[in-house]
This record gives sequence, structure tokens and C-alpha cells, in this order.
Amino acid sequence: MSTHGSIVRDIIKFNSYTSSRDKIYRICQYASRLVLWYMARQGKTAGDLQEWFQKLEAAMTTSRKLFRLATSLEFLQKAVDASKVTDNALVVTILGGMLGKALWLLIDHLLWLGKVNLVQVDMKKWSRRASWFWLVGQIFLVARDVRKLQLLMIRAKKIQRHGEENRESTGTLRKDFHTARLEAAKDILDILIPLSSLEFISKGFGAGGGLLSSFIGFRLEWEKNVRPYTTKVKV
Repeated sequence: MSTHGSIVRDIIKFNSYTSSRDKIYRICQYASRLVLWYMARQGKTAGDLQEWFQKLEAAMTTSRKLFRLATSLEFLQKAVDASKVTDNALVVTILGGMLGKALWLLIDHLLWLGKVNLVQVDMKKWSRRASWFWLVGQIFLVARDVRKLQLLMIRAKKIQRHGEENRESTGTLRKDFHTARLEAAKDILDILIPLSSLEFISKGFGAGGGLLSSFIGFRLEWEKNVRPYTTKVKV
């Protein structure tokens, strides 16, 4: 019973965060896109089932757009905060990544206003522009992830020189490596989404990449808000 209660409490805690709920919606969104792409590829028009997935995908997409209404401002704030970072390479990559994603979301807000007929928008033209900003932002973020891993490797070498007297630092370093690797994998997979929107790759690759990155994002969010990643350091 205690284990069951603990799991329920964890789920309730996870679901209390807007960013966590967004991860669940994102999984459903890209899973639906992948299924719809597969059906179209196989030439299947399974009436009710296909319509159900289309409605699910549309509902998840709309919900996530509402969740993200202020996220563009968060990205802009992170771009401003990048100036406080001491490593020049990180400053450039964070700035490029956050500005790219902020512009993508600002255009995404405009497209949403166009869909609900509040403003007149050339949907095709602005959708492509949004995808380009997203793609550029993701490329910068992958470069940021690579730089983070490089800096962690430098830290690891410094800790090795001090040997046994830095057990706590070693544990922290392993956690940082774990998070940095997951973030790098997520950002690389997310590149597939704008690439598919710009028709450089198939919609299936974009949906598949989005689904996998969503699972990674779910894990990162779970470890951030519910159960932090733990590592055992040998004594």
C-alpha cells in the first residue's frame, strides 16, 4: 500500500506542474502524428480510428499552444540571462538558441491567432518562417549541449587529479553528465521536427523524433520535479 500511495503522490505532484502536463500532452501529440503518418503511408483510411487520432492530435496541439502563450517571454529572459555566463561559447550558443526559439514561438502565437480568425495571416509563409527559426534555435542548442559536455569533461579531469578527497564533487559531476546527455539527445531529436515541417525529411521522421524527444523531456521533468536522479559514488 505504501508503494502504491507513493506512486500516486508522485503522479499528483508531477501533474501539478504546467510544464509537466505539457510533456504528457506532447507525447500524445507526436504519438498521434506518427500513427496518422503510418496510416497514410499504408494507404489506410480507417474512418473512426483515423478521425479519433486526428481529433486527439488537434486537441493536444491546441492545448499546448495555450500552455506556451508566455513561453516566448521565458526564452527571451533566458537570452538576456546568457550574458551572465562566463564561457563565451556558451553565451553565443545559449543566446542563439533562446532567440531562435523565442521568435519561433512568437510566430506560433501569431499563427494561432490566425487560426481562430482574430487576425489575417498567410499561414503557409509564416509557418515556414517559424520552422526556420525553430531549426536555427535547435542547432544552436545542440552546439550548447556539446559545449556543456566539453566543460564537464574538463571538470572530470580536474576531479581525477584530486582523487578520493572529492567524492561529493564526483557525485555532482555524474548527475550533471546524466542531465547534459539527456538534454543533448532531446535537442538532436527535436531538430527532426522543423526539418520535417520544411520538407527536408518525411513527416514520419519528424513525428518519430518528436515522440522520442518527448519521452526524454518527460524523464527530465520527472527528475527535476518529482524524483531527482541519484548516483552512487564508490567509497
